[in-house]
Amino acid sequence: MSNHRGYRDRVGLSGIPGLGALLRRRRRREGDLHQGPHPQGPHPSPDRRPRLDGVPVDSLPPIVPEVRRGVRRRVTVVGEPVVHRPCRPVTVFDEALGTLIDDLFASMEVAHGVGLAANQIGVDLRVFVYDCPDTWQVRHVGHVVNPVLEVPTPQEGPWQQRSEGCLSVPGPVADLSRSLSAVVTGVDRYGRPVRLEGHGLFARALQHECDHLDGTLYVDRLAPAARAAVLRESESIRGEVWASWDQRAQELGKQADVGQGIL
Repeated sequence: MSNHRGYRDRVGLSGIPGLGALLRRRRRREGDLHQGPHPQGPHPSPDRRPRLDGVPVDSLPPIVPEVRRGVRRRVTVVGEPVVHRPCRPVTVFDEALGTLIDDLFASMEVAHGVGLAANQIGVDLRVFVYDCPDTWQVRHVGHVVNPVLEVPTPQEGPWQQRSEGCLSVPGPVADLSRSLSAVVTGVDRYGRPVRLEGHGLFARALQHECDHLDGTLYVDRLAPAARAAVLRESESIRGEVWASWDQRAQELGKQADVGQGIL
């Protein structure tokens, strides 16, 4: 998912300058509207520590170790078969899975993302990573293997129409309705149980990444005319977006050119 992380001073959403301020205003609106606990979602806790794989920790470095270890991989784009079909469950928990997770973190960081699924770097396995704040600006970092998503229906709990973008549709954003709360269960790279509770932007990211693993992009949920407009815009500005990723790669000491513009 391409929404810009507000706790870092970078370019805006999806690498487009100026949209970071839009996200910050959006978070303030969400905070104003949802001060109390939501009965179907996670309750705001006095514990404002960051979460690592769903567990509170005292602190997290701005750049997590997985980013340092990982290799930047080319991000797949809309139209490539691997992003349009459901991913396979992970059945082998080995060193290769750990390497995949590290590479996902590195590729997400280069692309200014808040979430990235395995098929977005060409691997059809049910794994995604994230580094994303929630409504209360709690930072959530981690990965999930074989995730299962639970969200309330629009009748059970509040949904919200807000802008959303995708690293596999680089550049534009579009309004999309999603639940304000979400729960994901699964396991980590060692097979240990993981449970994530998300609200606000983090809930949106969880839904977005689980969609990816089912072969669904956010543009597939838009009306046909809106979808066509987003795809046209992406075609026209993706080169600019990819250039910003190359710049970030150089800052991180990662390979700057991985053939991002070549299908």
